[in-house]
Amino acid sequence: MKTKDRDPASYFSIIDSFLQKAELTEQQYTMLTTELKRFLSNKFDQNGYVHPIITKFCTDWYREFYSLIGGQDPYKHLKEKSNDEANKILPTLQINSFHDALKVAVKGNQLDYGSVLVLNPDLTKLQEEFTRVHELEFTIDHSKELDDAINNAGTILFLPDNAGEIIFDIPLLKYLNTKL
Repeated sequence: MKTKDRDPASYFSIIDSFLQKAELTEQQYTMLTTELKRFLSNKFDQNGYVHPIITKFCTDWYREFYSLIGGQDPYKHLKEKSNDEANKILPTLQINSFHDALKVAVKGNQLDYGSVLVLNPDLTKLQEEFTRVHELEFTIDHSKELDDAINNAGTILFLPDNAGEIIFDIPLLKYLNTKL
């Protein structure tokens, strides 16, 4: 969604949901929500530049957020917990094909705590959800075309993004490694 099409109040909701998942003191949380309101006010009320893509806006805010808390990682334990849970689940999955590896990688994308408007991950239910991973159907399935492109590629650049999620990319990475 483009930022120009979004209600400015939704920005606070999005970012506040990130802050609520962070390990912050009450004082830090109060300071950050106050700063967030100021940040948003500067962007919207005073005709400040707002990047047209929500992801870039959030990246800009995160840079501000991390600088305000001295560069510490308030999500460290959440990331560790995501990795631990993923490491428990992955060995229980039967992955016999490229298509299976894609399904596991796609399902692993739910460990994106930044996509709170779409999905709010629940680590306590993750094992149960992965028992049904083979039932996953792609709305648009270009896996054959992707596999053909992989087979014709000289190199592949794979960019992971979230803790926990990367664990579920391992079968796909192993598959890719056999093709190069």
